[in-house]
Amino acid sequence: MIDGVGICTSSSSYLHTDSPIPLAHRLTHPSLPPSPQTAVRAWPKWIPPSIITVAQISQMIVGVGICASSFYFLHTDPEHCQVKRQNVYAGALMYGSYLYLFCDFFVRRFLRGGKPRLGEEKSAVLTMTKKIKAM
Repeated sequence: MIDGVGICTSSSSYLHTDSPIPLAHRLTHPSLPPSPQTAVRAWPKWIPPSIITVAQISQMIVGVGICASSFYFLHTDPEHCQVKRQNVYAGALMYGSYLYLFCDFFVRRFLRGGKPRLGEEKSAVLTMTKKIKAM
């Protein structure tokens, strides 16, 4: 086992952990800065801030993909894979909801022209809550 990543062995080998979350974290954050303030100060001003959001969206896509592959391997070869079902569902819920929220933020902030005006909804969470209640 290397850094929390194990190998499931069967007719085909694939990566697994007890939870897909540490693997996704390891793949998307190979080296983290010491603090968020250091990361903000180190970010060059000539790089558009939308790049940060695109990176976060791609991180969530990787997380959803890992959860989907964990779900597949859990159901096709359960004897050789030690992924727990509740971890796959929790990871998929977390990464899926963050993917939705980051995409919603990207559309509102960078495609629709900036910050919301006074009186408009300021949170993707409020939008999501209203959509759920309307169902």
